[in-house]
Amino acid sequence: MKFKVVAIAAATLAVAALTASPAGAATAGHPYDGKDPYTAKCSSGSYAVRSASTRAGTIKLMWSPRCGTNWTEIWVSPRKAGSIWVKRSGGKYGYAVERFGYKAGRSHHWGNMVYANNTCAWGSASVGLPQQGDVQVLDTTKACG
Repeated sequence: MKFKVVAIAAATLAVAALTASPAGAATAGHPYDGKDPYTAKCSSGSYAVRSASTRAGTIKLMWSPRCGTNWTEIWVSPRKAGSIWVKRSGGKYGYAVERFGYKAGRSHHWGNMVYANNTCAWGSASVGLPQQGDVQVLDTTKACG
């Protein structure tokens, strides 16, 4: 009977750990993967390596020489919600990705980082949600280095 209780407790802990993981945890391979660039202090000295603007807003692929990471920042209508992605070459499917959902209320949003030193990275974002009826996409070109 003691074995059953321990097995059930272990299974419960495993499920709790899986459901508590952030969205990008599956691609995490470096300590900076999936981390907020501002909280991790990687934004200091960072700069945009790619950018694009459309009527939906502006997107920038950011690079941190200090941390060797990329992330995506956008400036959009504060009335819109959506998602931000940053992708890095490599991984099981040819690239690794971090996705970050954002809510309406602010115009400046950023996603989490991927470690991308000596590889390619690119960013994208959806502006608006399907249920809002008007989804637009912002993309950067690849930056390799």
